[in-house]
Amino acid sequence: MVRFGRHYTVDEARALLPQIRSWLARLDLLHAQLQSADRAIDSILASGADAGGTTVNDRVRLELERSQVLEEFTRRSLIFRDHERGRIDFPSMREGREVFLCWERSESSVEYWRELEGDDDGLLSV
Repeated sequence: MVRFGRHYTVDEARALLPQIRSWLARLDLLHAQLQSADRAIDSILASGADAGGTTVNDRVRLELERSQVLEEFTRRSLIFRDHERGRIDFPSMREGREVFLCWERSESSVEYWRELEGDDDGLLSV
């Protein structure tokens, strides 16, 4: 049984890395901005003031933008595993079965794969 409608070859996954790096950089910036907005809202609420208006609207806008970036992964059937490590799994086919090609931001290229139900201990070289 096939779980994913889109499967990547190693070359296709590697070709997508510049765009993925760009999305991850945008997510990093949005994450920092969201944390700052949350601190500002917490401070406003702690003072007893109304936190509505621009501050909350800006936070909602940031969250929407974050959702839009994450949707880029979903639209391409990419699995966003870990924000901090920038871990992405690419559905792929190997010997007639579905597997994941694995990559994280510290790696220069896609070099590993694992079974769908596997973990990091089961990584194999492509």
